[in-house]
Amino acid sequence: MKLWLDDVRPCPFIGEWKIAKNYDEAVKIMQENEIQEAWLDHDLAEDHYVHNEDETYVSPNKTGYDFVLWMKENNRWPIDVCIVHSLNPVGSERMCDLIAEHYGTRNPKRHYISYLNIFQ
Repeated sequence: MKLWLDDVRPCPFIGEWKIAKNYDEAVKIMQENEIQEAWLDHDLAEDHYVHNEDETYVSPNKTGYDFVLWMKENNRWPIDVCIVHSLNPVGSERMCDLIAEHYGTRNPKRHYISYLNIFQ
């Protein structure tokens, strides 16, 4: 079973994918399934896109980073791989740092691929 977390973009892959559009759906999927692979977006709500540059803004909606924090706090990780595909560079870096810490990856960027490059 695989997890695709993205509020806007459709999953580009074929196979057994569970689709989550927000934090709560992603948590539920992780709690109820053994996930082999996860692909995660950072910005999961309209206000994340609008206020991306405003460091003082606090969204009422959770992000992909919040989901990675949940995985860390609950020690509930994909078995094989966790990839960030977000176009938000700051959010992606924060997510990749935590993911790399869990998997013992020396280079956190190994856990990142831009959504725009998935098809290449």
